[in-house]
This record gives sequence, structure tokens and C-alpha cells, in this order.
Amino acid sequence: MENEDDLSVVMIAVDRGSDTFVLVRPDGKEARLPLRSPLFEPTSLLRRVSYPPSFEGLVVETLKGDSIVFELPCFDRSD
Repeated sequence: MENEDDLSVVMIAVDRGSDTFVLVRPDGKEARLPLRSPLFEPTSLLRRVSYPPSFEGLVVETLKGDSIVFELPCFDRSD
């Protein structure tokens, strides 16, 4: 059985191709949970939305392969 300290999450993502919510651990293992309904509109150009908790941003991947990084505010300091 694994120690609870080893169960941290290094990436949280929503994947359009598989319609899943993905949690990734430091060892690379993934938990994929099916979405109850599609999160992306059929006309959306987004493929995947990812949030790595150690990074202060949101990463969006497009269907054409581009990555866009959005900086998120930190509430524990003034920006």
C-alpha cells in the first residue's frame, strides 16, 4: 500500500480527445475520470487545458498544436 505522502498531484488536465479529467502523480501514473458531458463546444479550437499546481499558470493546447500559457494571480502576495 502506498503512503499518503506519495499521492500528490503534479498535473490536473481536461482532455478533449478522450473526454476525461486527468490527475497525474509525480511518478507519472494517471487517474482518468470520464466527463459527464463534453466540456468543449464542437466549434472550440482547444484540445487540452492543463493546470500544474507548482506553476502559477494555466496551459491551453490548441487543435493545431500551439500552447498558450495564462498567468494566474497569486492570492498570497500582491501582483
